[in-house]
Amino acid sequence: MIDYKIESQDIEKDISLLGSGTLQIIVILLNLYAPEKTRDLNLILFDEPDSHIHRDIQKRLIDTVLRFSTNTQIFLTTHNETLIRHVPLYQLFHIENRPNYHYTSVVKDEQSLEVGSRFKGIYPSSLNPIISSLGNSNGLDFINAVEADKIIFVEGQNDAKAIYTLLQKNTIGINTKKYSFWVMGGVSQIFKDLPSYKTVFQQIKNQETLWSKAFLVFDRDFIEDDHRDKLIEALGSHFKILTYITPSYTFESILLMDLIKLSHLLKKWLEAKKDDINIDRSALVQSLENHYLTIMQEKLESLDDKCIDETCHRYANVREQLSKRDFLNNQNPIREKDISLNTLFRRYLKTINDNREFYKMADKNDVQAIINQVISPHNIAFNIEQDFISLLNLVDRSTWFNEWDFLTKL
Repeated sequence: MIDYKIESQDIEKDISLLGSGTLQIIVILLNLYAPEKTRDLNLILFDEPDSHIHRDIQKRLIDTVLRFSTNTQIFLTTHNETLIRHVPLYQLFHIENRPNYHYTSVVKDEQSLEVGSRFKGIYPSSLNPIISSLGNSNGLDFINAVEADKIIFVEGQNDAKAIYTLLQKNTIGINTKKYSFWVMGGVSQIFKDLPSYKTVFQQIKNQETLWSKAFLVFDRDFIEDDHRDKLIEALGSHFKILTYITPSYTFESILLMDLIKLSHLLKKWLEAKKDDINIDRSALVQSLENHYLTIMQEKLESLDDKCIDETCHRYANVREQLSKRDFLNNQNPIREKDISLNTLFRRYLKTINDNREFYKMADKNDVQAIINQVISPHNIAFNIEQDFISLLNLVDRSTWFNEWDFLTKL
């Protein structure tokens, strides 16, 4: 018989009188804290350790187990949704109920999730198939959002994939934070729906409101510099949401803001695509500079009055959306009337051309065209829809673009 007491003034009690859940935790902790020299192997196996344990204690148990996983290999089997949700994705493996006992690494599945081209809403998590297999399928994505460290609003699913990929690259070691992506379905939908999301998300709370965890990312498109900077400020002050608007026309065209780093990435990508390929990086940089200049100057020169007027019409539509009472109202940074807006945009195009800041007007198709011209001697084609994520997967600290530093806030 073992007697115990917690405080010095307590009366000693028989430890067997404790509940089964508490006794189970004591056994687990004794195994974890046992001196390594007393073990034959630095290996601990837990089979369903979560029985009879309170939900909050289950999370603390996982945190404790993870602290010991550096020097000790730990295997834990569970059917418990709470434990599954609190384990980092890279440490989860799903053993499917099949005759050939197939298992998959969850973190590898995260980037391969596909949804429809017109999808809007919470981007699915790779946890969903696991939790669904346990018979708990209602509201999975929304629970993921509630329990996430950050909720990131993006225009489309490709943005979600790209940002998720880079979030795994922006830390030393493995990023264990949980992110939930909310696909808005385009920048016009952001301006239309953001007030409604704020109203709802401010009312939902799990330690903190969902809105306090929100972060907004979208492309600048044709918005000129001063309007972009003031729009970021206005969204922060009016909607209380941290916002990143790309300094380039699209998220993909950030690659054109540092051609030397892009050449490093392309060299690695080409070498991964083809064995025994000989890449002269100096020649690659020179080719990037030449084709970037040629293709983008041709694009700007092709913008006739009709094209510019059409863009200014879209610009005016953005102005009207921002001016609505439930959006920015009098905080709208775009105040120019149609004629002044047209003059401003033409001046903006001239500044881009004079300063050779062509990335401000380069869409993802331009990025694809420039890269394909550069790599054409190697008989390899670059598809921006398929290969952009492959390129980002090769990013390391030497090829990290400064324009991605906003991710360190997430």
